[in-house]
Amino acid sequence: MAVNPCMPRCAAFLSLLCFAVASTAGDHVLLNATFNAETVGSPPGTGGAAVGEPIGAGTAIIGLAPFPTPNLQIRDTATCCAQATAFEFLGSEEVTSGTVQIRADVEFSGTSQPVIGLREQGSYADTFLDLYSGNDQPYLAAYTGSTFHTVLGQFTPNAIVPLEIDASADQRLVSIRLNGVSLLDQAAITFTQPTTRGIGTLLIGVENSASLSGDVMRIDNLHAIACTSSVFADCLFVDSFDH
Repeated sequence: MAVNPCMPRCAAFLSLLCFAVASTAGDHVLLNATFNAETVGSPPGTGGAAVGEPIGAGTAIIGLAPFPTPNLQIRDTATCCAQATAFEFLGSEEVTSGTVQIRADVEFSGTSQPVIGLREQGSYADTFLDLYSGNDQPYLAAYTGSTFHTVLGQFTPNAIVPLEIDASADQRLVSIRLNGVSLLDQAAITFTQPTTRGIGTLLIGVENSASLSGDVMRIDNLHAIACTSSVFADCLFVDSFDH
């Protein structure tokens, strides 16, 4: 892999009360993963979105500190290739219209080369997004389709911060905020070949980097919803969302 917000002033899931609002009937939960039922020190289960788990664990394990609760710990353990933990959505849904809104608490260690990607359901041919850092660097870059965005911003190593990603397959737009700071604002998703596919897979992993690390990235309180508004990111969180 090469690797608006609905309410910009909210600090993602570190301040959840901002999202206690009603929404349109069509909005619905896609994924709710807190990892609290997982065993620290072991790989996560692979039961899928119905139980808040990935469908493939990759080289990830369940960690604890510096988070107060169990979290997904992404590690770099291979000298040959990229690795990823793959999540799908409830009912194997692929969102072809409206906006997928992803919220999580993340911590980048500053080592190796973490990556977060959005693909179609069931395969990884269409790159709606790859957000990643340089190898052992705190600088973030991204691909939105075939468009490359260099030096979007940087993170503070070992700081737990909220991540917000909004992406629309039909409107071909992506917005990203990290710790309340905009990295991309309605950036275009471009494809060299036409596609009718939607967003159905979330990849959290590490690039084929030159260095190895047992702690590349942590992620917790991972949530996603489908927003049916035809206006990009003009959406509200579902009021029944299980935090």
